[in-house]
This record gives sequence, structure tokens and C-alpha cells, in this order.
Amino acid sequence: MNKKQAQKQLFALYYAIYGLLILELVIAHLLPNDFFLSSNTVMIMQGVVICLLLAIIPTALKLYSVKIKIKSDLSYYVHWSKIQMILLYIPGFASGVLYYFVRDRSSLFCLLIAFVALIFSKPTLAKIDNYLNDEEIKS
Repeated sequence: MNKKQAQKQLFALYYAIYGLLILELVIAHLLPNDFFLSSNTVMIMQGVVICLLLAIIPTALKLYSVKIKIKSDLSYYVHWSKIQMILLYIPGFASGVLYYFVRDRSSLFCLLIAFVALIFSKPTLAKIDNYLNDEEIKS
């Protein structure tokens, strides 16, 4: 696998995740919401989503940097980039589901945080070159 193919694979997943999150947001906004949840249930759901957001985003970003430093293969880089993007998708999906049930601004803010976190995992040739050049220097 060369760098261009790796970038195309990662771009496909990156934009698919963004598309799914936007589609989820549009569907959650357009579908009727006939749920009457108690305030305790809403508070618990918001707490779970916020804890998920606070736990997964730093973990995914740190796990990615630690795992990449261990092995110097382009396929390894692609594998861990995909895992990172999927991990960053989870809190965005949970925020979208929460928005459907609750329809409040805090869930939209959590979804915005997930969108911003995904920006840090955007695959670029510069990142791939930087990774491969760092590994060549270490060798």
C-alpha cells in the first residue's frame, strides 16, 4: 500500500463518519419527538454522554500517539487511524441520539465537540509523511 492509497482509504472513512453524524443530526431534528422523559432520566442521559465525551476523546487521541510510536509500518498507521476515527465517532453518535430524545443545546454542543475532535484525526499526506520520516530518522 502506498501513501496515496492509504490517504484515500482514510479520507473515505473520515468523510463517511462526518456524513453519518450530519445525517443523524438531520434525522434527529426532523423526526417527531413524542417522548416525555422525566428530568432525572434526562439528567442521567446527559451525564452519561458528557462522561463518554470526556473519556473517549482524550483516550483516542493519546492511544493513537502511543500506538503509532511503537511500530513503523504504513498499514499499522492506517489501522490505528481507522480505530481513532471510529472511537471519535462514538461520542458524536451518542450526542446525536441524546439530541433526538431531549432536543436541548447541551447535546448539540457535545456533538460540536465531537466534530471538532474529528478534525484532529483528518488524514493528510503531511501527517503520513511526517510519520514515515520520523520512523526513518529513528532507524
